[in-house]
Amino acid sequence: MTNPMRRGLFPLIVPRSGSLAMTAAAALLVLSVAACSHTSPAVTSAKTTAAGQSGSLLALAEGMAARGEHTAALPLFRAAHAKDSGDAEPLIGLGRSLTALGQYVEAEAAFRQAAGADDDSADAHAGLGMALLALGQPEAADSVLDAALALSPTHPEALRGKALCADLLGRHEDAIAVYRRALDSDGDVRLRNNYGLSLALHGAPEDGIAVLEAIVRDEGGGAAVRQNLALAYALAGDQAKSTSLLAVDLDAERTAHQMAFFTTLSSLPPQTRLYALMNGGKFPQRDLNAPGYERFADGQGQRLAAVAVVGAPPAAPEVAVAAAPEPTPEPAPEPAAEPVSTGAPIAQADADLSDIPLLDARQGWALQLAAYRKASQLKAGWETLKTRNADVIGHLPPRRTEIDFGARQQDPRGFYYRLNAGPLTDRAEAEALCATLKERGAECWVRPPESNEGQLPASASAEPKAPLS
Repeated sequence: MTNPMRRGLFPLIVPRSGSLAMTAAAALLVLSVAACSHTSPAVTSAKTTAAGQSGSLLALAEGMAARGEHTAALPLFRAAHAKDSGDAEPLIGLGRSLTALGQYVEAEAAFRQAAGADDDSADAHAGLGMALLALGQPEAADSVLDAALALSPTHPEALRGKALCADLLGRHEDAIAVYRRALDSDGDVRLRNNYGLSLALHGAPEDGIAVLEAIVRDEGGGAAVRQNLALAYALAGDQAKSTSLLAVDLDAERTAHQMAFFTTLSSLPPQTRLYALMNGGKFPQRDLNAPGYERFADGQGQRLAAVAVVGAPPAAPEVAVAAAPEPTPEPAPEPAAEPVSTGAPIAQADADLSDIPLLDARQGWALQLAAYRKASQLKAGWETLKTRNADVIGHLPPRRTEIDFGARQQDPRGFYYRLNAGPLTDRAEAEALCATLKERGAECWVRPPESNEGQLPASASAEPKAPLS
């Protein structure tokens, strides 16, 4: 199989030259070995001390690197190192820029020199471990990253590298344990990105999709996450979503080539997929005048297009209950004749309602969602509405009110359980949630705080009454 990833594991996606199938380089950018800053207070102090000698050059170089101008930053990092050869920071910056340019052999040398200058620098050891990973040496990288973690147990770059080493060395459960340990202390997008792709590559694409979709919805994540999520969709058998998401960043021809590669990758055993993606990482970029990867645009348009493909957050798992009953229509009452039930409900109480207690409307605003004749319908109705709208009402407790209109001649008549969600802290929040539910075709009315159903307290008499149906 021709591996489409020519130059490795970095957050820059498509090689500018060669086969169009090389677009699959995107798939590994979550397993990024690109260096990131994790400067400890001790290092900051050391940099301040050296500022009189090389600090201004170092600051200028770091600013260029932060803007992606790595080629221009290289001579400045080297000049800063020449002025203070005992300072590891210029060498660490040099190694990171070399890494970003695909110069893995040179990056390895810079990080080794940095570790020699300051053996207590977790950044130097972490950068060296990542360079070794890019050169296809996970065993060597593993021990170096252990040294970084011994110095800084929560170092995000070292933890990402350690998890990748475990995956490459056939210890996927260890990798997942490292990811989860890291996520406990750092919600970094790159870390979550790596975690999602690791799950997808190793036989749990649906779990990986859940992680990656959340990034796309919340932070956007950039082209890196989009391409990884496209691969996860393909591994899960959702070719349509995979193609649609690829098309956010690629033209039709590149999308077709990428999909062909994803199909081939899907046929491989899980343990082989990571090696297939990483094969190209052993071949360093040599030409500093030609960027190793094409950067994709990542504006609002791309992010919104990706969110449209991903869709709304998944509903909570369906509860194994019978199909929810349709709410019993409760026509709008005549305001003057509204008896309120204060006693126990009558024979309609055919289910335990201890988990849907009575609403104490004095505690705040609430959402009225439906009305039912039977307690069992009330419970089933809540489960269905909560499942379909977990992102809107999933955080709210269910509450009920009970009203008996008796045997009067006009509607509404008889006994009803009204399903509510709340209480909420203010009217604005209640109205916003209600508007969202109505946009989705659900029924919703805002219930104000009140001492008795259908009766506003005097302090709120200027507010319009909520419909009672």
